[in-house]
Amino acid sequence: PFTFRFDRAVFTDSKLAAEAAVRIIKHVREINPRICVKIGLHAGPCLAVNSNDKLDYFGTTVNRAARIQGQSLGNDIVMSIDFEHSHGLRIPDQFTRMPFQSTLKGLKGTADLVRWSYVQGNKRI
Repeated sequence: PFTFRFDRAVFTDSKLAAEAAVRIIKHVREINPRICVKIGLHAGPCLAVNSNDKLDYFGTTVNRAARIQGQSLGNDIVMSIDFEHSHGLRIPDQFTRMPFQSTLKGLKGTADLVRWSYVQGNKRI
């Protein structure tokens, strides 16, 4: 067995990020249902640094995005409710929507989040 970790993807358009997340979840499930994908979406300013031919990102936005992704249960997309509403995102077919609250490690207060879970038939995958 092996572990493949794709740490981050960066988009300049939040709707495109959400569309890509949905497509990733669906396609991975079609290719190999045993693979578990965890996705978190967040938007905001960050510091981009190019070092050793590698672009890396730093800042509170990046930290919050990682903490939001950490709330994933697998084969779902987690985002703040504000992110979902401010970007006009709509729940796609084959997904269920579940709002919830959680504390995010290292950040103050409670976050209002929403989970889009991929389902097949009546079963959450």
